[in-house]
Amino acid sequence: EGTENDHQVALVKFAGDKENEVGNDTYWGNEYNYTQIVNGLTSNIFTVKGNLGDISPGGATSADYGLEHAQSVLNQSREDAEKVVVFFTDGEPNHGNGFDGSVAEKAIEEAKDMKDDGVTIYTVGVFQGASTDITQGEDKDRKMNRYMHAISSNYPNATGYEVWELEERATDSNYYFTAENADGLNSVFQQIFEDIHSLQVYPDTEAKLTVKMWLLKHNKKYLCIVQRYFLFVLEIKCLCNE
Repeated sequence: EGTENDHQVALVKFAGDKENEVGNDTYWGNEYNYTQIVNGLTSNIFTVKGNLGDISPGGATSADYGLEHAQSVLNQSREDAEKVVVFFTDGEPNHGNGFDGSVAEKAIEEAKDMKDDGVTIYTVGVFQGASTDITQGEDKDRKMNRYMHAISSNYPNATGYEVWELEERATDSNYYFTAENADGLNSVFQQIFEDIHSLQVYPDTEAKLTVKMWLLKHNKKYLCIVQRYFLFVLEIKCLCNE
C-alpha cells in the first residue's frame, strides 16, 4: 500500500464485450479480450508492470466501454489529486470491425464528461495514417485523427468527430500524439510525462510517475503492448489546492 501522497495508476484494456469485474479475462476460447479494468488505482509499480505483460492481443476496439471504465476508476479517486487519462490505440473504434461512428461518438461523449469534471486526457495513435494534422491524408485517416483529437483535451467541448462538432480548440493545447516506432513512442512518453511533471507534485513519493519509469525502460516491448488497446488512468497527488 502506498502513502496518501503517492501517485497512483490504474490500467484499463478495451477490446470486446464489457466486463465489470476487475481482472484480465477473455472469452471465445481465450481469443477475445473483455473490455475491463485490469487493476484499479495503485502505487505499486510491480502490479502495473506484471499486468501489462499479461495482456494478450485479441478483440475489437471498444473505446466507449474503456472510457466508461476509466470514469468509474476516477469516481473512486481522491478529491485533491490531479486526474489524468492516457488513451492508446492502433485501431478504429468499433465493437467488431471498421470505423463505427456510434462507438466513436459514445467514446467522445464519455471523454467529454470526464473533461467537464476536470480530467486531462492525452491520446496516442499508432495506426497507419495517424497525424495531428486533421487536414492531411485520406478521408478515413482525417476522420480517425479528428476522433483522436476529440477525445483528447485539445477539444474540451467536442461532441463528435466531424469538423463542426469539435468546437473551439483549447489555447496552446497539445494532447494528441502519434508514433510510428519505439523511438517515436519513447519521445511521446517523454513529452506527456514532462507535461504531467509540470504539476506541483509532492517530491517524497518513491514511485513518482510509475508509468513513466516502466515505459521508458521497456519501450520496445511497450510498442507491442500498445497494439492491444488500453488506457492508463493516473491519479497524481499535487499541491494545486494548497
